[in-house]
Amino acid sequence: MYGANVGRVGILGIDATTNQAVCHIVPEKDKADSRYIFRALQQKLP
Repeated sequence: MYGANVGRVGILGIDATTNQAVCHIVPEKDKADSRYIFRALQQKLP
């Protein structure tokens, strides 16, 4: 959300926790494909 990594997207392959400096999305598996969300967010980056 701020700092050197602003605007980066990725898919984490393990269960983990985050702090308030990380914006994360956890899609419901039966409603959204995480790979689709990843690509859609990438397209929004400059």
